[in-house]
Amino acid sequence: MVLIMKTWVPFLVSLCLAGSVAGQTASTSTAKAAPGKSDPAGAAKKEEPAKIEGMEVSRGEKGYLGIQIVDGRFKIKFYDLKKKQMQPDVARAILRWDPKYKVGTERVLLTPGPENTLTSERFIRPPYNFRIFMLLQKEAPEGDDAVGESLIIDFRQ
Repeated sequence: MVLIMKTWVPFLVSLCLAGSVAGQTASTSTAKAAPGKSDPAGAAKKEEPAKIEGMEVSRGEKGYLGIQIVDGRFKIKFYDLKKKQMQPDVARAILRWDPKYKVGTERVLLTPGPENTLTSERFIRPPYNFRIFMLLQKEAPEGDDAVGESLIIDFRQ
């Protein structure tokens, strides 16, 4: 009987200690998660910046572009300086590039599409690894030249 008590006592003591440690851990974790209490680590966290879809291209003070190929067609979204999507400030985009699968250049015109984007109608054949020469054009009154902005992009998707 004494032998059984000697083996059970250390076992029961270790169980009690493990239970009390687990209880303390649970109470401290619930105290951190309780609403209404300030969390210094959470206060330091800020909102994550907005995500630009596709390849991010900076336009300086005009904001950003997100260019990507979706279902084989170019798609360009326009973003302001805070990376929030906005209405395109141009009427069309003209893209030119040298594809890897043939000699010569390819060209495509992007016009307004759904969801405040500029999209192409023509299918673009992969691989999508080339330098794009982009011209963004605004509408101009008759008799005037269209105002444009040009960009060179090393596109990879």
